[in-house]
Amino acid sequence: LDTTADAQGHFVFDRLSYADSTRFVIQASTAKGDREVEVEPDKVAIASVQPILHHRAATTAPAALQNYVESRKLFSEEEKKYGINQHTKMLKEVVIRDKKLDPHLEHSENLNGKGNADQVITADWLEKSGYNTLYDALRAKGNSLEFTKLHQVISKHTVSSLVSSHPDLMEIIIDGMVLNQPSGIGDFNPLEELHADDVESVEIGLGAHYGAIYGSRGAGGVIIVTTKRAKKQNLYYKEAPGVIVYTAQGFYKAREFYSPQYDNPHTNQKMADLRSTIYWNPDIITDKDGKASFSYFNADGKGTYRVVVEGIDADGNIGRQVYHYQVE
Repeated sequence: LDTTADAQGHFVFDRLSYADSTRFVIQASTAKGDREVEVEPDKVAIASVQPILHHRAATTAPAALQNYVESRKLFSEEEKKYGINQHTKMLKEVVIRDKKLDPHLEHSENLNGKGNADQVITADWLEKSGYNTLYDALRAKGNSLEFTKLHQVISKHTVSSLVSSHPDLMEIIIDGMVLNQPSGIGDFNPLEELHADDVESVEIGLGAHYGAIYGSRGAGGVIIVTTKRAKKQNLYYKEAPGVIVYTAQGFYKAREFYSPQYDNPHTNQKMADLRSTIYWNPDIITDKDGKASFSYFNADGKGTYRVVVEGIDADGNIGRQVYHYQVE
């Protein structure tokens, strides 16, 4: 996506929906193409939450935990009585073999598996190589790599594509993010912008056997770069001038809980209902007056039930309230 900053340099990407802890590459330049731009995300504002008054004494954590353990024990015994979840099957023995992993590959996000590549270059060599940029280090150390006049990297193991007489460019992946190779003179080159001392490991897959997992763009092979984690600054860190990688907090996919349907004739009415989580609905939409209704069946256990209602509006404002009611 593209966007334009205002006169104060503020910019926004809206109408995005993504999961929690998603990473984005943000690249900026001036109207004239100058990439010497500082990019810094706004700090996340802390939403104000009104204090909630509880109408009963708070239950201590150990007591609440003990109640939960006893409830789960009764629930398990009730299932056993009716033969639910009691079907067991003996599995055959499984032997797991593994090999010691190079510590420099601890943070690798290689989809083929850490260290699964035709060649692996680690910080042990990069730090002593004396090369300034990662591009120059790869020219000296990379096996079966070809470097073009535009400073592009091509694997000598790949063949020409059907639509071009030139082999496909290798895919450049830095900390799990795909970055394009330069297509012209002066274009941003991620390998030239990275300092060799800032790299923890480089995993080189020379052909489609390692690039296929990254899709059609990996047909020419992959160069998987893992930077040293010390470079990270809060939620983002700089890749190069005008380029940052930003980790944003998205939405958490709601869990689902079992809720019996007692109005269904096939539901076992004799089995005691000893659930600890009674009702869960992550998708209740209010009307224009802010009102909504829902219904559910209580469990068989008597005592105080706790209801937590949480929500968010179209402007990102959050609301939360806790209620208690008695079942006798």
